[in-house]
Amino acid sequence: MFTGTRFLPFAVAVLSLACTEASAMPNPYSNFVVFGDSLNDAGQLNDTGGPAGATQRFTNRTGPVYSDGSGEFRSFNSTQLLGGRLGFRADQTAASTSAARTSQGLPDGDTWAVGGYRTDQILDSITTVSATGERTRTGYLPTNNFHADPNALYYLSGGGNDFLQGRVQSGAQANSAADRLANSVSPDPSKLIYNDGVHPTEAGQKLVSDYAYSLLSAPWELTLLPEMAYATLRAHQDELRNQWQSDWETWQTVGQWRAIVAGGGQHLDVDSQSSRASADGSGYNLNIGGSYRLNDTWRVGVAAGFYRQNLESCSNDSDYKLNSYLGTAFAQFQQNHWWADAALTGGKLDYDNLKRKFDLGAAKVAEKGDTDGHLCAFSTRLGYDIAQPGSKSHLSPFISADYTSVEVDGYSEKRQSFHSAELR
Repeated sequence: MFTGTRFLPFAVAVLSLACTEASAMPNPYSNFVVFGDSLNDAGQLNDTGGPAGATQRFTNRTGPVYSDGSGEFRSFNSTQLLGGRLGFRADQTAASTSAARTSQGLPDGDTWAVGGYRTDQILDSITTVSATGERTRTGYLPTNNFHADPNALYYLSGGGNDFLQGRVQSGAQANSAADRLANSVSPDPSKLIYNDGVHPTEAGQKLVSDYAYSLLSAPWELTLLPEMAYATLRAHQDELRNQWQSDWETWQTVGQWRAIVAGGGQHLDVDSQSSRASADGSGYNLNIGGSYRLNDTWRVGVAAGFYRQNLESCSNDSDYKLNSYLGTAFAQFQQNHWWADAALTGGKLDYDNLKRKFDLGAAKVAEKGDTDGHLCAFSTRLGYDIAQPGSKSHLSPFISADYTSVEVDGYSEKRQSFHSAELR
């Protein structure tokens, strides 16, 4: 579940990959390190069928011919696409041991995947040495004094070449099925998932990249849920203080009640941070209640508020809705120039229509669900009014203390159907 006193702890354990173009998305990771085989190779080897100085990637060419010797570059693979969306530069996620990059004076990147690597070679690239056949380099851990950056995002993939190179026996039917898929077609990668018997086309790579990105970006978006509750609470507290300010020094007579009825609307603008998505929202509210004057210096009261809030994530149009039901008990003090107030608020949160959206290749997928939560808050102020009694203007320094806790139930997605989800 989400719990917090103005912060939301989240744990994510994912291993991931490389990049091309940086984008202005939230990114809590310091680096992006990839280990694997040809599925993740960002260009370790020279591309003999491509332009001068180009490196080989195991996916289709960019077209229009899509063939070796055509002079066309290789398309980006899923590691590069995902890395770009995470905001990493091309140099950061470039190949780690590329002779072609070295000859051009380009720096080594942190994608250690090499086409053809078996699992034992992947292990070597981490612990001892990385060898591509064109260049040899000390492995990742020895290069970094056997210290792995705890804030980096790591991707580890492999095992396919253990089968392909006869280290593990596979069924003849599986091989035949793969051959049929690879040999059935036009080479247009927008109409195919696989470029050959093993490697995805650009369209297939994008499916992998988009799905991985959706898993990584989910925690950033879910931090918006408690932020919605904080915004509702602030609007409720501001409305009460507006009511108190409107009858400053003009309280009702002792032993009398005064009603509170107020409606309003608000706009919420959540700026993007390193671990939270940006969003825009709007809402409306209704508050009712009353105050009772005990004596010359004290007044107490209660208020109830209903708030409806919509929030749309700016990155991919995800849509979240929240109904909040708040109740507050308060007390006020005024004597001479001194004044004070205190308010205790509790509330139920009903997230009744959550729709997280993300790209999946050419399509956009929406995961739907709902969840509940609650909040509690305490606020108190003590001030001194410098203005003379009866003055139309006031200058009143004060000190305050605030405590707020918001708890939102956790998030899980159903595995049975990719297009449905639930929060619980």
